[in-house]
Amino acid sequence: MTDELAWWRPPPEHEGRAEQNRLKFKAQFGSFEAVEFDSYWLGTSMDGKHLAFQFQRPDGSTHKFALSDQMVEQFFAELAGSIEEMGQRQLSAKELDGNA
Repeated sequence: MTDELAWWRPPPEHEGRAEQNRLKFKAQFGSFEAVEFDSYWLGTSMDGKHLAFQFQRPDGSTHKFALSDQMVEQFFAELAGSIEEMGQRQLSAKELDGNA
């Protein structure tokens, strides 16, 4: 970690690789809109060893996922980085429209 206030950011020597990974992910993902969901639930297993997600799709289907406790720290770093990027992209779009 190089920035205590932005602990999720990769160190400078990994920034290029992290950006390449983000671009590859977006390219292979396909339509984000096509896989949106209506509601979600978060929770943990009774023993605290899993972080669980349950997503409800508009078609009524339910999708469940669980991360082991060993994956949670990396998940939160990726989540924080993605949320930061999302905000930056939304702000950039507003600035282009003159609404920022």
